[in-house]
Amino acid sequence: MTDEEADFKLEDFLGLNEDEIERRMTNLEKNIPTEPGIEYLKTRLKFFEVQPWPFISYLANYNPKLLSEELESYEVYDGGENSETVKEMLREKYILVQVLEKRSG
Repeated sequence: MTDEEADFKLEDFLGLNEDEIERRMTNLEKNIPTEPGIEYLKTRLKFFEVQPWPFISYLANYNPKLLSEELESYEVYDGGENSETVKEMLREKYILVQVLEKRSG
């Protein structure tokens, strides 16, 4: 991995800054049922255990530049709709994990 690839972080790929992360976490926390709480988050995260999400998540975490390049190569066909959907789903997973870690202590 080159220095340039190492500097390209998941948050950069997803277009999430600190304010956006905090805003999304606050919105998610408002919608979590009081019971069972953490189980609700774990259930939502199960969606990302089904293919192709484990592979996409792996690329987003360990080689976001490659994933970004691959998604950009498909923009010719769909105008970027699919790549934006993939990024939004990854954003959702990122926020779910952040809230789960916060709640789990």
